[in-house]
Amino acid sequence: EMHFDPIWLAFMRENVDIVLLPSVSTFGSNQRWNEVLKTRAFLNNLYILRVNRVGKYDDNEGSLWKFYGNTYLVNPDGQIENTLGEKEDYMVIDIQKKEIHEARQNWGFHSQLRDRGMI
Repeated sequence: EMHFDPIWLAFMRENVDIVLLPSVSTFGSNQRWNEVLKTRAFLNNLYILRVNRVGKYDDNEGSLWKFYGNTYLVNPDGQIENTLGEKEDYMVIDIQKKEIHEARQNWGFHSQLRDRGMI
């Protein structure tokens, strides 16, 4: 679960470089997801590829769920790159291992946590 710290600490311990995060978000949660994932990518200096469902779903109980898409890549500095809209589409991305190493070296979050025995 991306909201909780333990999974991110496990990713740091394992030196994970990219996280694929499939989601089925709706109800106008887009801005919250953007901010949380930008922060997680920055603090962990890794890429996050968030892939969200598109389209509508009628649950036959009076609720119509509208999935807003907005698939995107967040880079290790916490910046959103390569965004898709709310229709089916595809994305071709180029992941730069060098960018990951530079972010980790510049910010030093991993090394600081290792020095303190936290990861």
